[in-house]
Amino acid sequence: MAFYQKPPQLLAVAFIAYFAFCAYTSITLPFFIGDEANYANAYFEFAKTGRPDVYGELVVKPAGMFLLSYVPLQMLLAAGSMGGIPVEIPFRIVSMLFGAGTIAVVYWIFKKLTGSAQAAAAGAIVFLINPNFLMSSATYYPDSFLQFFAFLSIAAMFWDEGRRGAIVGGLFCGIAFYIKMQQAFFIFAIAIPLLYFRGRIRLDYLLFCALFCAIALVAIVMPYYPQRMEQFMLLANTELFARAGAGLGYASSSIATALFLYAAAIPFFICMLFYSFQLGKKEDFRFEYVQIAILLAFMAFVNNFFYTSMLFFGFALLAGKVYVHLWKFEKVAFFALVALVLLNSFLIMGSFDKDSAYDYRSQKQLGEFLAGKYPITFVTEIPQMSIWKVYENRYLAEGSPLLLANMRMCVLPYKFMNENESRLDEINAVYYNRSLELVSEEGTGKLGRYVVLENRTYAKYAKNLKGYERIAAFGQEPGFFVYWKAGEKG
Repeated sequence: MAFYQKPPQLLAVAFIAYFAFCAYTSITLPFFIGDEANYANAYFEFAKTGRPDVYGELVVKPAGMFLLSYVPLQMLLAAGSMGGIPVEIPFRIVSMLFGAGTIAVVYWIFKKLTGSAQAAAAGAIVFLINPNFLMSSATYYPDSFLQFFAFLSIAAMFWDEGRRGAIVGGLFCGIAFYIKMQQAFFIFAIAIPLLYFRGRIRLDYLLFCALFCAIALVAIVMPYYPQRMEQFMLLANTELFARAGAGLGYASSSIATALFLYAAAIPFFICMLFYSFQLGKKEDFRFEYVQIAILLAFMAFVNNFFYTSMLFFGFALLAGKVYVHLWKFEKVAFFALVALVLLNSFLIMGSFDKDSAYDYRSQKQLGEFLAGKYPITFVTEIPQMSIWKVYENRYLAEGSPLLLANMRMCVLPYKFMNENESRLDEINAVYYNRSLELVSEEGTGKLGRYVVLENRTYAKYAKNLKGYERIAAFGQEPGFFVYWKAGEKG
């Protein structure tokens, strides 16, 4: 019997591919995009203070991810510091392990739903090659932790179909909510259609989920009540409301991003749907079709492709069901398409390393260079992500460094991670818009001893740096220049 007919060998192939992807990411990439670097920095703040703050007290996050990763991370970071291992690797190992746990749980659920180990193994492979799942599991993101507990919540329904399963499933749902509020609701987007098409709505499960989510919400609010409720409301706004968008222009942009991300997966997607139509009399695909419809809607109207990762559950289940009905040569073609999707995921991750628009390596070098250097001013473009409008409306006029926490700025987290004590009150910023028009009120009024310019803002702003001399430069695009006020020590 060939490997593609043996569930244990199928799973072995799945985990080898998964760990190879995660190892490649951990070794080749520094923290990429601002979120990962900021999450790592927030972990260090949490380890010191017990509060999941980013940038001092300006941004707050639910503490679930930091609590779950605390024990293994402390051990891995200690071992890494002795062995000279880059700081990114311990964080990503923890995330990778939770991702591996998710694959195992998804396999278990699929086996319960299909009664076939072969279908479950094939479905788990399809779930894990999703670029969103691979990227979120290979980086220190809450999505990896969230998905593990979200699918544990769903698995609990099938582990015990009585009150005990409802309570355990509700508990896991509450933990998922404590990790990342908005995506925890995807549990219901999967569970409710699944229960409906199985002919039994588990009200006890849904009520316990709601109860434990309410308890988790109280736990999220407690560290910030009552003095810092403004920060919590900003968090709730960005987490729950600011990412969704409507309109043809918005949908067109989201679809274009999805086509880039899933280019290699489109032929596979079409083939699986075609086969499912042919098998309509042998298999019931109603749940899977509903899940695919929800998935496509989110891909068009929600501004974050990580959000769709859990919703690939339905398509992966469909692919697993189809797989067991394929002929030998069709199963070989199945794995050829799977390999193509996986290769595409490797290429996408590699493109981040070569993306001159962000140049993460230079951001890391700049952050490490700036460690211990104060006071400092950044001259930069404002964030381009729509979710940051919430924070721009609150902090832009103040020249707050908070807005540096965007996709181009991993600089401050690397700076903070290499300091014994960060002095946020000695950092400020001057912001330009995309047209290089000054948009913050500070202008040239409060320049620090050190000033950092981006390549794009250099020509516009360098004339204001009288009495400063350039002491360092990093990268080309965006490219960073560091100036120091001549005659001052620092």
